[in-house]
Amino acid sequence: MRIVQVVHSFEPTAGGMESAVYSLALAQAELGHEVLVITTKEKGKLDKEVIGGVKVTRLWSLHFPLFSSIRFSPGLLGAVMATDADVIHAHGYATPHSFFAGFAAALKKKPFVFTFHGYHRFKFGISWLFHTTYRLLFAPFFFRWTDKVTTVAAATIPLLNSQVPKEKVITIPNGVDSRFKRVKADALKEEFTHGNGPLISYIGRLDKYKGIDLLIRAFAKLKKDFPDAVLVIAGRDEGIKNDLKRLAESLGVQPIFTLLPAERMPEIYSISDAVVLPSYYEGLSLVVLDTIACETPIITTPTGDSERVLKEAYGDLADDFLFKIGSADELYERLLNVLKNRKWYDGALKNGSAFIRKNYNWNAIAKKMTAVYNDAIETKRVRK
Repeated sequence: MRIVQVVHSFEPTAGGMESAVYSLALAQAELGHEVLVITTKEKGKLDKEVIGGVKVTRLWSLHFPLFSSIRFSPGLLGAVMATDADVIHAHGYATPHSFFAGFAAALKKKPFVFTFHGYHRFKFGISWLFHTTYRLLFAPFFFRWTDKVTTVAAATIPLLNSQVPKEKVITIPNGVDSRFKRVKADALKEEFTHGNGPLISYIGRLDKYKGIDLLIRAFAKLKKDFPDAVLVIAGRDEGIKNDLKRLAESLGVQPIFTLLPAERMPEIYSISDAVVLPSYYEGLSLVVLDTIACETPIITTPTGDSERVLKEAYGDLADDFLFKIGSADELYERLLNVLKNRKWYDGALKNGSAFIRKNYNWNAIAKKMTAVYNDAIETKRVRK
């Protein structure tokens, strides 16, 4: 099958959607499909290259401030139109890349699949205005072009109910790359902690909705119990890094802000005594899956499908890793409990890793997506 994947940014750019599309495309190529990814150009990257059997076309784009997913590539429509795809698959809500991929599919009368990775239900501000405008003016056209819509989390389906007929929507979760497993990384651990206290990590974009300020507040309290504890914040800044630094300084703590290349991510997961994802919303975060796969405690909020996955992996112990959205005090309590009783959770962490690596591997996800493509192709054939 000839598959065209369209996404606003791609590896090596760090991000959940970028990693998900990268892993899906590689798995599809391993299954024998011909895969082309059309994305935007990053500094130092070739316009065209082949990665693990996946062809990648990178287009010049105009980036918009405040919205990392809003990139306009004048050549996108033409690039998709020039392909001879059996199916066109776009990722990300309210991005020009998805919209024009859908438009190209409609013009070419090709099956079009869209993956919804989730979005925040903004209550005010520029983000609210942008998403409301898109939902009211553009989404009705966009979803009319779709033959199938997949969502990475069943919990996000209500967000689509008013926009997409239910029969079009199916849940296909994110997966875990095989490289995510517990590894030894003593040098990195020494670099961050100098061999002393516990290491707490946040991994992901530095964005307001991720709740990183809650983690900093909780960590400031935790330092009273574990004076040698270290907080690492690893991710791409989306405009709040300086605010986070000021907050940390006011609370008397000094987080380590860093960026690590994709190939070293299993190391940071493995050396952490706990990874924290204090988000106000998620679909199904790769951080949750990758942390579980690396046998490290993940402390997060019950957003999207996070709670369901934790209960699949840990059973009744899942509640020990969940805290109320927006509560720095409850996050502190969960961190304190896990650090004081870390060895008690070892068996559950090993079992959870085995479960996730077996049931959420990308090969299985790619096969499920192939079935969706075949349905979309059949849907398009019947409509003709």
